[in-house]
Amino acid sequence: MGDKIGSRIKELRTSLGLTQEELGDLIGVKKAAINKYESGLVKNIKRDMQARLAEALHTDPASLFYPDAISSEYVLSSSEEILISKFRELNDEGQAELIKQANLLIAGGYIKSDKNGMVDKNA
Repeated sequence: MGDKIGSRIKELRTSLGLTQEELGDLIGVKKAAINKYESGLVKNIKRDMQARLAEALHTDPASLFYPDAISSEYVLSSSEEILISKFRELNDEGQAELIKQANLLIAGGYIKSDKNGMVDKNA
């Protein structure tokens, strides 16, 4: 397991507001194991542990452990993964309200632009 994957685990863990100990509790390992994963000291993580880590971090094992095998066009950022996870927790009314709020943000100008201030409609 490379440092890139360890950094990704840490990024997802912290974005979810989890400590190493809390993530360890979720997947059934000690805090020290999470520390080893994040620092890149563990070279091979068993598939069942990969699945548990990915589930706890609200992502899938392929994008977490094999990011180079997936086209970057289809890989979500940790913020996108969290947003999708939260969206799925909402009932139909809540999902409709979130979509409405997103449309209001876009209409209000909160959209990606390039360094020249031009709107990137593909972003």
